[in-house]
Amino acid sequence: SSGINAEWPLRPGHYYYTNNLRVDMSVKQQGVYAKSELLSPDENRIVEQMYAPKREVLACSVAQLFHAAPNPRVWAKQQTGVIVLIKDHNQRSYFLQFVNIDTHTATYSEELYLELEYKTPYPYFHTFSGERCMVGLNFCNDSEAEHFNNAVQQIVSRNKKRKEKMDAAARPRPAPQALAPQPAPIPVPSPEPTKKDKKDKKKKDKKGKKKGISKADISGPSNFQHLSHLGWDKDKNQFDESQIHPALKDLLETAGIKTTALKDEGTAEFIKTFVESHGGMDTLVKEKQRRATIRAQSHGRGPPPAPPSMGGHQAPPR
Repeated sequence: SSGINAEWPLRPGHYYYTNNLRVDMSVKQQGVYAKSELLSPDENRIVEQMYAPKREVLACSVAQLFHAAPNPRVWAKQQTGVIVLIKDHNQRSYFLQFVNIDTHTATYSEELYLELEYKTPYPYFHTFSGERCMVGLNFCNDSEAEHFNNAVQQIVSRNKKRKEKMDAAARPRPAPQALAPQPAPIPVPSPEPTKKDKKDKKKKDKKGKKKGISKADISGPSNFQHLSHLGWDKDKNQFDESQIHPALKDLLETAGIKTTALKDEGTAEFIKTFVESHGGMDTLVKEKQRRATIRAQSHGRGPPPAPPSMGGHQAPPR
């Protein structure tokens, strides 16, 4: 797992190279302690002594730490130092930490949680979602940045498989077939009334009623909506599926109703009544626009453009 050829003689005190990063096999333990070519031997030794023997240094380099906070659209530099990827045997987890060589302390730490996504928008600039905000790592050397990313991605891939196993184990197992409950009977809808039934009902309703009002007593339509704009065919007294307004389609999708269901007379009448009683087409169009705005804003949120590389590269235009 360390990337060292098993056929090499792992002699304590000797240096080996893996992914262009120097690994020192310590005298006291056979752990992996990656070195950065940008640090002096003494500085690399300090990093090793900070973590041995219960923690291993899987990757090491020099970088700047950025936070997308307090303004999520602007990167704010926090510090410059040695960035290390460590495996902590005591906590049985992996961490990204910044090291202060002068004080021999870790000044920043983020755990590689199971859902972490480690991205590389530019070869020298890596980002991920930290505990409090988006985090950016601006590497000094492109080659070491590449190998650092490879080391992190191995852990991210391993964590993803681990999470999939955990999710699979957490899913409820299906009950034995013999104990499975019998499905409930499907209710049979009552037949729709025929035109003859409707006429008979109207005749009965008219009996015993007072004389109807005249046309002069009827006022003009209130809050009138042109349902034809929504795809309603008044001649056929039904919705024309090919002419249904996008706003109505959006409403149906939200409710989990297929447009083919409008061929049913009862369903079509219910939708028509619902639209009329809730403000008609104008309300549906406004609601569709509101949903589209929210989706666009959510997709547009992301980390700000990367700062210039420590190695002298310029970030591509946004």
